[in-house]
Amino acid sequence: MKPLFTYLPALWLATLAAAIPAAAIAHGGEDHGAAPAAMAQTVLPRTEAATDLFELVGVLEAGRLVIYLDAQASNAPVEKAEVEVEGAGLNAKAVEMSPGVYTVALKQPLPAGRHALNFTVQAGENADLLAATLQVDAPLAAAQPAAAPQWWPWLAGAGVLSAAGVGAVVFRRRRPEAPDADVRSAA
Repeated sequence: MKPLFTYLPALWLATLAAAIPAAAIAHGGEDHGAAPAAMAQTVLPRTEAATDLFELVGVLEAGRLVIYLDAQASNAPVEKAEVEVEGAGLNAKAVEMSPGVYTVALKQPLPAGRHALNFTVQAGENADLLAATLQVDAPLAAAQPAAAPQWWPWLAGAGVLSAAGVGAVVFRRRRPEAPDADVRSAA
């Protein structure tokens, strides 16, 4: 019969193989059926409006309203347009940041609720009025950061398995070696 320590490497590998799937399954407690909460918090409030001439999308970012303006017929960005925004405490001209992208700085964050906005667009000879509603669910500053990943169980498991492996090697080297069968038969 072989001594127990000869089975330690196989036992160590079996423990490792059993621990990996268990560690992959046992985590966090999030619901895998829906989008994670951190993902839902990153969607910014937005509005959209369209007429025969223009398509407009407004995105509320920290401290500003970003307006993307395209021509309805070609979906090309509308450059050098005059865009005015009224509603929700705003009455301002938008500044063009890049072709088809305009911004309006907010003096204060918009409160939660529905906000009616009117966009007046003048691009060359074309002019139009676009009405839209912006739904703000919560102030942007109130968004919670995503939870940090839990890596410490993996580190603890690796430490335990490493200690078991080192212990097996040390135990094996401390044991006195048995005399060979050839040496006993010669005597």
